[in-house]
Amino acid sequence: MLLVSQILFSCSFLLFLSRRILNYLRFFQQEDYRPKRFLKWFLWAKAFDTKGTLILALAFLGRFFFEPTFLYFLLSFGFLYSFFKEEDPRVFGKIPLKMTNRAKRLFLVSLSLSFILSLSAYALGDFFKELVFFAFFLQMQPLILLLSWLLLHPDEKRRQNKFLRQASLKLEKVDPFVIGITGSYGKTSTKHALAHLLNTCVGPTFFPKGSVNTPMGITVEVNEKLKPYHQFAVIEMAAYGIGSIRNLSCFTKPKAAILTNIGLAHLERFKLTQTIQKAKAELAEALPKGGLLVCNGDSPLIREIAKNHRDKNIIFYGYSDHLGPIDLLIEFKENTLKGTSFTFTWKGKCYSGTTPLFGKANLSNIAASFAMSSELGGNPDFLMAAIGCMEPVNNRLEIKQDKGVTYIKDAYNSNPLGFKDALEVMEALPGQRKFLMTPGMIELGPLQAHENEEAGKRASRFLDTALIVGKVNREALNRGLSSQMTPSQVLFFDFREEALAFLKKEAREGDVILLENDLTDIYESKSSF
Repeated sequence: MLLVSQILFSCSFLLFLSRRILNYLRFFQQEDYRPKRFLKWFLWAKAFDTKGTLILALAFLGRFFFEPTFLYFLLSFGFLYSFFKEEDPRVFGKIPLKMTNRAKRLFLVSLSLSFILSLSAYALGDFFKELVFFAFFLQMQPLILLLSWLLLHPDEKRRQNKFLRQASLKLEKVDPFVIGITGSYGKTSTKHALAHLLNTCVGPTFFPKGSVNTPMGITVEVNEKLKPYHQFAVIEMAAYGIGSIRNLSCFTKPKAAILTNIGLAHLERFKLTQTIQKAKAELAEALPKGGLLVCNGDSPLIREIAKNHRDKNIIFYGYSDHLGPIDLLIEFKENTLKGTSFTFTWKGKCYSGTTPLFGKANLSNIAASFAMSSELGGNPDFLMAAIGCMEPVNNRLEIKQDKGVTYIKDAYNSNPLGFKDALEVMEALPGQRKFLMTPGMIELGPLQAHENEEAGKRASRFLDTALIVGKVNREALNRGLSSQMTPSQVLFFDFREEALAFLKKEAREGDVILLENDLTDIYESKSSF
């Protein structure tokens, strides 16, 4: 009977481990399979096993009263019960685990290693030692997952290089005119705006939809969606460090580029804004001599990049010429429920128009796209007409109305400039009561607390109620909001779903609700293991 109980326990323990591995794998995936970032999250969240260890601890106490055979049966029941009670990360969570081929490989290797190592516990020949081994083994699951990543890494690089070569050959064969876009903010919105203008007024254009901006993401899009008839390709380029954009440029070979802005986004990763500037400048360096370089003239750091690349055909756009000459001058007029009205001054002529997009940052992105499209052959009058029928990128200052309530959805990757822009849009819109729901901004390094406090102060001038989600920026946001709001006007929620439930219950016709930023499961709360 002892052998039967051990087999039953091994099976139930393995089932429990499979769910535990999937849960850790979800967070590893959200950290882009970066071991250091995953370990940093693990230690911050204190995501050590407690459920399985508690079950083993109870069995340890039970050894004074029961035989190991009976305890193994009890342990089997305990781990089976925990397996069925624990949420499946492939279904639950703000960002469920996506079982890609890579995730499947990591899961299977981790589970195999766990199975082999767990069987070795029985070689100890002592029930107490076996319990200690299993408890220690549970705490080691994140490291076993990382060991699996390490074992698979050479094969993963081989697979990635194969796909990369396929995409490179396809780009060479189709030979579209490649336009790279980078910056701290506005990359995705500019990409969609430019692709819309080119497709409408110039020629068929390929672009990866959404916020796809990494080598493997772009590789998949090129292999699957680039067609022989595409004349242009618009590529968004993210920087995870020095060399990221250089590598992307070697792969895509851009002939033109847009530099949107350089600011505090991802300062935690880069440490210094000068490092961010150096990383973004790699796109300008990649252009051929005489290549078209469209730059945000309102950004001092981008102007410095332009000064170092005078062999390029440089076009400046912006709201003011106080930093230097402007080729495309933007005049913002007003935000209404229908969108934004504006005027562009371009090559000695004024173009007035409206766009369904909102905010000065979006208008700046549109101006960059207008300048690039015009230089590539687009008729400015046709481009202005196309701007009038643009659609906002999902959850980037997207305004929706439901039962008389106006929702401003700006839930993607908030930054100081974008937060300020969203608050200005909200303040300009008519409304009986105004609500802000936000977890605040992240990855701003030592300036994170200050920037969140400043955002809170700015919002406190006109808000009726603020809903702070999670604990990451709770204190800083509360300090800022409390400058002009009473404690009863500032509410705290651990989870986004709780805050949304409150809004659903409290909102009434005429209200304006800003949903500013939405953090992943990594940041919103500490998960229970």
